[in-house]
Amino acid sequence: MAIRLKIPERDHKPLGRVAALPDGDLDALLRALAECQPSLRRRDLVRQLAGKTILSEGELTALLRLFLTLFNLREDYHVATEVLVEEICRAATAVEELGLKSDQEKRERLKARLTRVLSLERSLGATAKALSVAFEHKYLLHQARIVTDLRPIFGANASEPPAAFVVSHVLCLECHKDKGEEELFVALDSADLSRLADVVKRAQQKDEALSRSIAPCGIKVLSFDED
Repeated sequence: MAIRLKIPERDHKPLGRVAALPDGDLDALLRALAECQPSLRRRDLVRQLAGKTILSEGELTALLRLFLTLFNLREDYHVATEVLVEEICRAATAVEELGLKSDQEKRERLKARLTRVLSLERSLGATAKALSVAFEHKYLLHQARIVTDLRPIFGANASEPPAAFVVSHVLCLECHKDKGEEELFVALDSADLSRLADVVKRAQQKDEALSRSIAPCGIKVLSFDED
């Protein structure tokens, strides 16, 4: 499959860093990355790399974003590693600050280094796929709250005190979606709250049970709230 890419401006500097790192420093970075456990949070990977490379936290964050993007591109375009790397290096020659256009040796070095990055399937590859699966939903919850109010019931004469009150609840869900955000509002009564609490409690019990059952297999269960 033929692909044509353009290097986003945000990736110019990290891509240049990959090309310019001394061989020993690059080897140390790749060894550290290979030892990382998959995670749903880039900052957790950065934390795992702490003290193992000469790179700053900001540089590691930018490099991880770039590396995970490479895995996603390979998956999205269904191309072999060598095809993707060749196209990235071709596109990178258009970025003047990288200095690749007239330096064949530098292009070949970058190509070899990106190929090595894309061989880290157990750490970076697993992380990229996990993030893709985790966000593959129509709606992603951003924030939730329940607004409760007391609604008076007046008789025929509105100037007299209310005859009764109704307690009303509204579940407000702020969700991310493909194109921006969306708010959903769901009316609840006290019985609905009890049912909702039961449903959430059951889901938490299933979550804990599945985590316990998979633990003996030695396979990590990824979570956004992991320490």
